[in-house]
Amino acid sequence: MPDVALLIDWENVYYTMRQHTEGPLPSTLSILQAILTKAAEHGPVRVKLAIFGQEVAAQDETLLMSLEFTGIEPIAVAQRMSGRLLKGRSDAVLITRAMKLLYKDRPDIDTWFIVSGDRDLNALCKALKDEDKHVYLVAGDQSLANELRESPYLRDDVFLLEDLIPQARWTRTGTGLRTDDTQAD
Repeated sequence: MPDVALLIDWENVYYTMRQHTEGPLPSTLSILQAILTKAAEHGPVRVKLAIFGQEVAAQDETLLMSLEFTGIEPIAVAQRMSGRLLKGRSDAVLITRAMKLLYKDRPDIDTWFIVSGDRDLNALCKALKDEDKHVYLVAGDQSLANELRESPYLRDDVFLLEDLIPQARWTRTGTGLRTDDTQAD
């Protein structure tokens, strides 16, 4: 089986879970294990990265322990205020790390799992497909950008968080269209 790279925009997962579920959230560990299990179905996961802002890490006290337990490398990034929203650089860091892996460190990796629904990842998916890589997205249905939803040639498949984490009490179901990529409440 081909080697797999798993790159997680944890801010995207965290805010998707907070915005689109009710009641207590499943544990961070169970969420990460569900994502890792899906990626491992496609081959040995040789690269495991999770990118997140300090604000998310402060809100989720089990994040670092859960990342360590699953063997996922934590990458904390600075955040800044943009109007009323606290914005991180997770997308930029994820894209930069992916390009370095693709063209320098691990060009042998054939299968890529990108965990984010942000439209900024559209160009990354295209770059990976241009190099004949298999590209899978993992995102919440309501947080999957229209550009990614409507561009089937950019990825091989989409796995919804709603399907990977059925124990969460999701507030919305069905295919939705996202009009922006707001991440904060």
